[in-house]
Amino acid sequence: MGIKFFRVEDLRDGEGLDQVDLKLEEIWGIYDLNKEFKNVNRIEDVLLVFKRFISERYGIEKYFFLLKKVVGEEINFEKYSSGFNLEHSYISSINLKNLDELEELFYLRKRIYIKNFKNAKRFHKLYAYFPSEEFISLPIISEEQNIGLLILFSDTSQNFPNLFKKDLNILSQFIDGVLKKSLLYEQKDSLSKTDSLTKISSRRFFNKEIERIIEHSSRNRSVFSLALFDIDHFKDINDRYGHQFGDSVLIEMVNLVSSHLTRREIFCRFGGEEFVIIFPDIPSDYALKVLKTLKSEIELHEFLINGISVKLTVSFGVSSYPISGPTSKEIIRDSDSALYFAKLSGRNKIVLYSEKMS
Repeated sequence: MGIKFFRVEDLRDGEGLDQVDLKLEEIWGIYDLNKEFKNVNRIEDVLLVFKRFISERYGIEKYFFLLKKVVGEEINFEKYSSGFNLEHSYISSINLKNLDELEELFYLRKRIYIKNFKNAKRFHKLYAYFPSEEFISLPIISEEQNIGLLILFSDTSQNFPNLFKKDLNILSQFIDGVLKKSLLYEQKDSLSKTDSLTKISSRRFFNKEIERIIEHSSRNRSVFSLALFDIDHFKDINDRYGHQFGDSVLIEMVNLVSSHLTRREIFCRFGGEEFVIIFPDIPSDYALKVLKTLKSEIELHEFLINGISVKLTVSFGVSSYPISGPTSKEIIRDSDSALYFAKLSGRNKIVLYSEKMS
């Protein structure tokens, strides 16, 4: 990105100071934006910075970003941010899939400015959601590929600020670079949160999430339960049929467990054949009922891999907050102790931690 520099001698008489002021305002405005963007990575944070910037610099309050998500031949707009009053949100009621005018703007790949938005019949659906006097649509293009739209609205009958129009190309370059950085960051962050084999949450994600759950429970004086479990005699399966077969068994077992959990439970791979489930705001007696169902379903399930059938059992160790203590280390330690006792007492068991196990 480059800012076009100028020579003072190129300025016409009578315009010098005004032009210098405009150029300085442009340069310092973009410089401030660059400083703000430098320390943000998440897309949500980028949008908050941009929202504040265009509000303070240009007085523009109504806008939204749309970032594309391609599924086959269908384009969906995945993320957006609005300057509209969210208490009376237009955006929350929009079905983006049915708003074909957005898709049309996306394919046009052109900047569009409409002074009298109300009378623009071509975009009457969009106006119904966002009644405004003026409208600007700016395509966001990265490496010659459309990645989204920036759409702005004005409630005044006057044009958008002239300075803003001059800045649009520079801003679009910033948006391109910053969003590219953010998308790469989120992609990397997502990969680090997901176990590559089973596609459930990773140990790294669990380590962060349990701290969040503890903070939530402490603040709200609520409880939660944590279960560690692993597959009994899993080493024998690997030794007999090979690690690739064992991996397939893990994947099928994870899918079976996932099908019996709700979206509230947090299911992660803890390491090897060991897994962990967090039950937010759930006492241990209810968690034990869920685990009893899981244990039974796994025991009854036939794991058929490449024509070879195997049966599994699992052992569970359960602890709860705040009984086990206020830290993740104590809660995990107690679940691990309970899991050890489950193995010691014959496997295929569910054991709730008690102090006698210490």
